[in-house]
This record gives sequence, structure tokens and C-alpha cells, in this order.
Amino acid sequence: MRPSAFVTGATNRLGRAIATHLADRGFNIWLHCHDRNDEIIHLQQQLQAGDNFVEILEADLLQPGQIMQAFVKVKAEGNLALLVNNAAIFQKSRLDQADVDTWDTLMNVNLRAAWLCAKEAAIVMQSREDRSLIVNIADSAAYQHWTEYGIYGLSKSALLELTVLLAKTFAPKIRVNSVSPGLILKDENTSVASWDTLIQKTLLQSPGSPNDIIGAIDYLWDNPFITGVDIPVDGGYRWKK
Repeated sequence: MRPSAFVTGATNRLGRAIATHLADRGFNIWLHCHDRNDEIIHLQQQLQAGDNFVEILEADLLQPGQIMQAFVKVKAEGNLALLVNNAAIFQKSRLDQADVDTWDTLMNVNLRAAWLCAKEAAIVMQSREDRSLIVNIADSAAYQHWTEYGIYGLSKSALLELTVLLAKTFAPKIRVNSVSPGLILKDENTSVASWDTLIQKTLLQSPGSPNDIIGAIDYLWDNPFITGVDIPVDGGYRWKK
């Protein structure tokens, strides 16, 4: 029986690339999205072109009950081997300007949801004969103390600590690691000029691509003696000039 992988935030950008790659590797895929739409349905159809099992799971990550409901089918299938906690909200969040709602939204989606997904996934993973892996997608921001994105950065710093705690909690059966991307995909709120300026501050002076993050996930999957670590994939952005 093929192992299955659950990818949160799989509709577009990095999550879509990760899910597509894992399907190519032979995983059955659980595609998480906030709401079922044409984009996620098209991705499902695309990934089902082979004989892969691909199913869409809807859940508002701000709602714990919806997260637990999304895992009902995953538990019934019973062969979850890989969870990628990719979903996140990225927005400006200065500590001297943000309100409580912004704090709660960023912390609950970027941190609490990752914990809840890992907790639910572990119920399935503990029953598998083979070892399993959870990968949290953090951010190079976790190392940089950005003032303009203060709450966001805090949520990702805490995600690194969560990774270590989960690795200790779920050992020895389940490995838990994280990957911290840098400048991978320009977001719609960043101008081309600003993006180019940021790129020049990285040590390698170039952006990355989703394939760089996928390579790190592959590395963690293929190396069963690694747990409780973060892999920054940021071209040295955290040491920016």
C-alpha cells in the first residue's frame, strides 16, 4: 500500500509544488485547502492523471474543530506517512501597531494549526509499521527579528521551538523537522524593485525556487536519522549584507 502525504495550504504557490512533487514520488495525496475551488479541483485532476489517490480536504485553520474533522478520513485511510505543515498567513504586523485580532490570526494559523495537524497526524502515524515524518515550513524570518513583520516572525520562531518539542514528544516512531525558506516566491504585495533589492542582500544574490524547498523535504524523507532540526533554505538571507 502506498504511503500517503498530507499537505496544508496546497492550493497554490509552494504548497501546490510540494503536493505535485510528492504525487510524482508515488505518495497518495491529501490536498488541504480553506475552500474547495476550481484551482484545487484542477490540481486534484492533474495529480490523478496517474493511478494516485488524491483527495481534497477543506478546513479553516482558525477553527480547531474543522482541522480535526479534516483528519477523520485520513485516520480511516490509516497510512499517513508524511505531513507537511505548509499553510501560513504572511502580513505586516508591527508590534507597536498590530491589534489583538492580527496576533490571534497569525499565531493560530501559523503555529496552533501546525500543532493540531501534527497531533492528529501522529495518531495515524504511531500505528504504522514504518517510521513517519512531519515537516513544518517555517521561514528565514524566524532568525531575523523583522520589525515590520513582528508577529509573523514570532509565529515562525515559535514554530521552530514547536518542531523540537514535537520531535521529542513523538520519538522514536515519528520524526519532526522544519525547513525555513528565504526568498523563494515573490508575494503580490512586493514590488519587483523591492524584490530585487532584497535579493541583492542575500549572500548568494539570487532567489530560490520551490525546487530548493522540495529538495530539502526529499532530503529529510530519505534520511531516517534526522529529527528535531531546521534546515534554512534561504541563500544566506538570514545573514544578509
